[in-house]
Amino acid sequence: MGEEIIKFIKEYGIGVLFWILIIAGASGLFSENSEKSDFQSSSSSYMDNDYITNHDEAVAEYKEKPDGTYTVEACNQSTGSCYDLDADISDGTVERIYFSNGGHLDIDGAELDEEGYASGESYTVDDGYNGDSWEINCSDCE
Repeated sequence: MGEEIIKFIKEYGIGVLFWILIIAGASGLFSENSEKSDFQSSSSSYMDNDYITNHDEAVAEYKEKPDGTYTVEACNQSTGSCYDLDADISDGTVERIYFSNGGHLDIDGAELDEEGYASGESYTVDDGYNGDSWEINCSDCE
């Protein structure tokens, strides 16, 4: 066998032998007939399920948060009044709501949840917190 290899190398060169060995080794790695131990099979199944769960969570978390000006339903919890108002939203947090008369309120702590709802307390820069709690519905913001 050794003499045949030497003859092959002299005739075709070492490079061809090198590639034949690489291809033969790689085909063994990707063979469908390679057998796994029971441990490998069970751990692979567990890891696949874990990957799917983590992947789904990552996709849900990656879902783009609203950023810009959107029309929202804003409900004043003190009065029970609800309005369709424009709102400035930055990275999923409602920062300001605008009234049709030209006024506005800044909102603190109104981070939108997965369904597009938030609640926060209103304030004005000059007067501070006015004690009004607002529920914001941005479920149609896209």
